[in-house]
Amino acid sequence: MTLFAGDQDLLGRIYEAAFVPDLWPSVLEELCQVSGGIGAGLFTADPNGMRWVATDFMNQLLADFAELGQPDIDVRTLIGGRLDYPGFMREQDFLGDIDFSELPLYRDFLWPRGVGFCVGTPIRVPSGDHLVYSIEGRREDGPFSQAVVARLDALRPHLARAAVLSGRFAVEQAQVATETLSLIGLPAAVLSFGNRLMAVNALFEPLIPRIVEDRQTRLTFRDAGADALLDIALSSQNASTVRSIALRPGPEEAPMIAHLVPVCREARHLFAFASWIMIMTRATNAKIPSADLIQGLFDLTPAEARVARGVAEGRTPQDLATGAGLSPATVRTQLKAVFAKTGASRQAELVRLLSGLSI
Repeated sequence: MTLFAGDQDLLGRIYEAAFVPDLWPSVLEELCQVSGGIGAGLFTADPNGMRWVATDFMNQLLADFAELGQPDIDVRTLIGGRLDYPGFMREQDFLGDIDFSELPLYRDFLWPRGVGFCVGTPIRVPSGDHLVYSIEGRREDGPFSQAVVARLDALRPHLARAAVLSGRFAVEQAQVATETLSLIGLPAAVLSFGNRLMAVNALFEPLIPRIVEDRQTRLTFRDAGADALLDIALSSQNASTVRSIALRPGPEEAPMIAHLVPVCREARHLFAFASWIMIMTRATNAKIPSADLIQGLFDLTPAEARVARGVAEGRTPQDLATGAGLSPATVRTQLKAVFAKTGASRQAELVRLLSGLSI
């Protein structure tokens, strides 16, 4: 499809953004100018949350929507994404004769913010995730015209290719990072937005599928108890702290610990399209870490962290209660919470887990 006059320069900037993520907001701003929209974004949405790069207006709009915690009301992405149509679409093109005033997305979220119409297109990238280019228009301006859709369709092959290149470049960066961790003896993997394996190093490969399975829905652990904790960790919104999960591979293998490091803030510039880095360590007889470290890794309260460390040092709940001036029942309640958050079911397992935290 032939580019419209004046879009050749934009084409060059689209391909630059494929390898320099910081350029995406300015490219998306130009798409707004091309279409007459108020904001534009490139985002991915799945049950584990939203991630995006966008213009200022769209950035705030997407942040507000994510804060709502109601992804199911986004009928545009849910229905439009299933169509896998290789072009830009307006909501009236695929929502049919639906009365928009009956849809919470429009009535309660978009219209109060002055937004009423969009044009967008889904893109699949090598990580297996679906991305969406979306341009929002003012409600007072009415639907985007067919002429705008035609102009964007001329750019779409290049926008899609840039997204794919970004995804491939991200996979290569992730592979380099995992191989670097191999140099210090750490099995490591990078997870995609959809929480599936994006890249693994040679030390991690023997764990698949004996300990770790890369399923269609997400990465899973063969250990059911550990997998339940993994599901909670991966489903958490706005995760910003390391999560550690104990695994019991089998009767003839030493316990392992999976450390989940979230890809957030500045790390997203290096690990585009990634959600977590998983580092595996084996339980050792290392020095018991501080209560502060234990608290941060397992999202414990200060009191729970002190109990966990005390048990790991060999003290009984009665000893801990006496030392802290608490009742044994209170300490037992705190210890029960520690077991729930760490995945340990007995004090001996907790000791092995905390002894293996040193990387």
